[in-house]
Amino acid sequence: MIVWLSSFPRSGNTLTRIMLHRIFGIASTSEYMPERPDYAADAAAGAPGSAAALGRGRRIAKLVADGAYYPYRGSFAEFVAEARLSPERVFIKSHAAPRDDEPAIYIVRDGRAAVVSLFHYLAARNEPRTMRDVIAGDGTEAASWSGHLAAWQPLTRPNTLLLHFEGLVAKPDSAIAALSHFLGIAPGAAWHNHQAEVAAVDGAFFLGGSNARNLSELTASDEALFWSLHGSWMRRLGYERSAAIGAAAPN
Repeated sequence: MIVWLSSFPRSGNTLTRIMLHRIFGIASTSEYMPERPDYAADAAAGAPGSAAALGRGRRIAKLVADGAYYPYRGSFAEFVAEARLSPERVFIKSHAAPRDDEPAIYIVRDGRAAVVSLFHYLAARNEPRTMRDVIAGDGTEAASWSGHLAAWQPLTRPNTLLLHFEGLVAKPDSAIAALSHFLGIAPGAAWHNHQAEVAAVDGAFFLGGSNARNLSELTASDEALFWSLHGSWMRRLGYERSAAIGAAAPN
């Protein structure tokens, strides 16, 4: 059985995977992580992206060594087919549209903060886009922020746990309780969000997680464009335009 770990990019998927490992002892893989001899060596050898690639290599090497991550073998399609038949739960990160009706943990973040974080992440990977393109979902890996939500429908999709990034950060005990209930597993360890530790491993990926800082970068026209495209889903998920920046959405 598969349990998808789905989100729009830069919405807390990696944080959720680290929590699953540290609290519940659950390792996960990613659609974007096929088996390679050594990720760190690839980056050090001059993979495109320089500092960002080197940081990614260090991050993945550390999480693999810690047992939080594992790469898959063969093609992703073959791996998914095998995982569907597995009697054990196989946790797979993806930013893609849903492929099936297998259980899922869907992580959402205030879309404005997510697109600003994605804007910076793409620039660090030497894949720059304009802010307006990222808001609209043009030329990015995933669909637009609301397009991703429309594909997954996390509010009504069966066997789906919806987590808010803001709750993971500000109210981790509530998020952990929700995960425990969904998984049917009691927490095995206390949670400590070691932001400084993970940022030291890969600062281009772990940018700090501050919604307030991200939202402060949006111009009035960026904000207007965002709400014109994504306002319906923002309101459905409890993100109000007049709400205090950085406030935790309902979990």
